[in-house]
Formats: sequence, structure tokens, C-alpha cells
Amino acid sequence: MLTPTMPLCHAVIETGLPAVLCFSDYDLDLDCVLPDDECGAKKMTDHLLGLGHERIAFVDGIKYNTHFKSRRNGYIRAFEHKRQPVPEGLIFKYSGPDSINDLILEKKPTAIFACIDNYAYEIGVSLQKLGLKIPRDISLAGFDNRQPFISLMPTLTTMRTQQELIGTMAAKTLVERCANPDSPHRKLLLETELIDRGSCVPPKNY
Repeated sequence: MLTPTMPLCHAVIETGLPAVLCFSDYDLDLDCVLPDDECGAKKMTDHLLGLGHERIAFVDGIKYNTHFKSRRNGYIRAFEHKRQPVPEGLIFKYSGPDSINDLILEKKPTAIFACIDNYAYEIGVSLQKLGLKIPRDISLAGFDNRQPFISLMPTLTTMRTQQELIGTMAAKTLVERCANPDSPHRKLLLETELIDRGSCVPPKNY
């Protein structure tokens, strides 16, 4: 079972050994088990839209990552499903805590959805430095339910990925691959869960 880089994937494929990708999908000839990032991000964006937010910023990773891409697609899908335009200029490439200042001051989102929890944590610190309170002045959400980052005040609303189940299903898939080496490769997407901890509320004057 692997949570790999692309070169490692190719090296494993060349050996012919059975393998299962965990948390990754490089469209390679391997089985993979991963969270349904796109549906999870749509679920979180739907939650924010349901609270009355329209100016929802999506904070994306600066480097290419299949998880970030799927989560960005889920954010966009939520607006498309509601037949609402994606807010212009609010898909933002994160390059550090200070980079968020321009987004806040120029674009004035009422909610920020960060593609991973550690971005959300750093953004929360930046918001506090700007004198903004979460969630009174701005709502903040993350993704992954990482323990070090859920202790924001208030604690962070996020998406939980079923990491234990992903490990269990990956092991089961690997056993099945060993027993049936010529069967078609499978991609298993596991549902994510929205954990509402209070960092997202309706926008002011809603």
C-alpha cells in the first residue's frame, strides 16, 4: 500500500508487484482508495451557500495536487448546481499567511474555504491579526479534520476523511489483487463527513 510520488508509482508498476494507492490518484494502472474530495468540497460549499454566503473564497494550494484539484472542482460544482456564478477572483492560490491579506482587504469574502486544515489555521491567525473575529466577521472552513488544527477558537468546521476505513479498504483491495492479479483495476472513493464546529455562521446582515 502506497501514499506515493509519481516516480515511486512508476517504479512499483515496473516491478509487477501488486500494489494499492492510498489517498492518491494519478490515473495509473493501479488500484487506489481515496476520499471523495470533490463531493466533500461540494458538500462544504453547499453548507456555506445554505448559510447565506455568496462571496465564498476558495483557498487553493500553490502546487499541483490531485486532492486540491478535486476540491476546487467541488467548490465550482456547488455554484453551478445552484445556477450561481462562481465569485470572480475568489479562487486564491495560497502562498503563506501574509498572502491572505490582499484577498481579505480587496475581495472582501464573507466566508473562506481552505483546501486543507493547516491553511485554514494559518488564515485564522492572519484574520486575527487583521482584527477580524471568526465567525462574527468572517466564516472559516477547512478540509481533512487534522487534529492539530481543529483547536482554533472557535474550533474549525471541516470535512472528515475516513482514514481508518481507507486503510482497511486498501488492505482488502490488496488481498483481492493478489488473489486476482488480472482483474480490472479499481478506484474506490469513500464518502467524507462535514464536521460543524461553529466557525461558520450566516454572514452579517443576512
